[in-house]
Amino acid sequence: MREIKYDRIDCSRCGGTGHYSYNAMDGTICFKCRGAKKTLSHPAAKSLKLVEGFKVGLLSTSASEIEVGDAFKSINSNRRYAKVIEVRPVETNGSKSLRDGEMIPLLALVVMEGETQLAMNFAPEDPVLRFPDHDEFTEMMEFARDLPGVTVIDEEGATK
Repeated sequence: MREIKYDRIDCSRCGGTGHYSYNAMDGTICFKCRGAKKTLSHPAAKSLKLVEGFKVGLLSTSASEIEVGDAFKSINSNRRYAKVIEVRPVETNGSKSLRDGEMIPLLALVVMEGETQLAMNFAPEDPVLRFPDHDEFTEMMEFARDLPGVTVIDEEGATK
């Protein structure tokens, strides 16, 4: 399996326990690591930002370029990639989005989330990220290979 891994260290807030001070709403979960006990090392966090910037430059496209079967995610979202099952214009009583003083029609990219269809509305020129194909992922791996705090694992399981 090919992947890019980032070095993790024990959380500096909770000391690697995943728990910190108690509050009635959240219990004792550590807010820095969210209970995971580990956080990215400083070099890995810097490298992650570089790889994410490289990925945006490589994979960003406009919503109007996405087709049925493509996997994508919004650039400004923490959602996972989702496969498009339908592309359609948004039909809501003729409403449109106002952009630069002009009314523009919206585009719905419909995905499945579990058992539920979810329509995500975009202006046609809104930026989204395509899921990388094999060659694009290889290019991302090559970019990340020499960054500090990063381990790249290729198809044979070899590292860096």
